[in-house]
Amino acid sequence: MEPKTRPPDVPSDAVWAGGADGGAYVRCTIDDVRDVNVCTVWNDNTGYSSGPGFYRLEQKNRAATLTELRIIGAGSDFIYLKGGLILKRQ
Repeated sequence: MEPKTRPPDVPSDAVWAGGADGGAYVRCTIDDVRDVNVCTVWNDNTGYSSGPGFYRLEQKNRAATLTELRIIGAGSDFIYLKGGLILKRQ
């Protein structure tokens, strides 16, 4: 279901997350000092991104760990992770 062509502005280490109705490319890192995830979300067709944002796990108020960062979907202010975890833009 991932698009056959990655938009040129999307880095190769961004992961595609989505389904039959579309998706997005996402890249997240961990900022240990601020206890946030720094994530960028790109449109899977156009490559548009509003730039990086700070995210924290909803209801846990902390950054997701590397093992928790298994991205399965993304919306405008949320990134969905396996195991039912949700990153919320701060």
